[in-house]
Amino acid sequence: MHTHEEAPRTLAATTPQGHTLILRRFDSAEEGPSYQLSEYWNYLTAAPRHRRPPAGLPESFPSLDSALQSAWEHWRIPPEAFGDIHLGRRVTLDFIEALRSNALGPLALGMSSRALVEHLGMPESVHRVSKGVVCWFYGSVQLLFIDDALYSLEIDRGAGDFTSLRFEGWFLERTTTRAGLETELTRHGVPYAQETRMDLPVIRVPLTRTGAGFLFDFHPWDDTLHALYWKHGE
Repeated sequence: MHTHEEAPRTLAATTPQGHTLILRRFDSAEEGPSYQLSEYWNYLTAAPRHRRPPAGLPESFPSLDSALQSAWEHWRIPPEAFGDIHLGRRVTLDFIEALRSNALGPLALGMSSRALVEHLGMPESVHRVSKGVVCWFYGSVQLLFIDDALYSLEIDRGAGDFTSLRFEGWFLERTTTRAGLETELTRHGVPYAQETRMDLPVIRVPLTRTGAGFLFDFHPWDDTLHALYWKHGE
């Protein structure tokens, strides 16, 4: 049976009905780890559906063993059936080099969800936005698919909570300001452009508006980072 020290924070198993059961660990500095079980139909599709929890299933569990025991009691899934959702996959990139090359290694806008799983494994969670539009979450990294084609990547507030997609070297922080980002881009020799979009100050890398590119927007009241985006140009 898994222990907290050796287990990844998110595990997955398949129910006898063919649904996906996700077991997530949530860490709290004050209260320690807790665990949650969720069942989905069509987890890796453009139409994932979260199934209503079985009667009597607690909202959270105090230990991994108690969560695994509940998975056996409610779904008849043995502990050994759970595996790391990332499937041993990992993509590690230098953030500054990604900006310089305007690329994210093997990831490409327009790639299919199946191709993405080959590089990053399964997402930790999924959210259906609208018909044909779904968002996958790998830690703080959000990947948006439209009609099963990768449309954009987003990281809010510079959060560095990475899983199977990781950035090395210098990276953003929640306190990063527009002036601070401009200083780092200049220091590392990364060309950028300043813009205003929807009344928000924006920094764009590279300078061209066509093709894929990175965008950084900022809160107008204190100039701190709102989000980083990687998506198609205009």
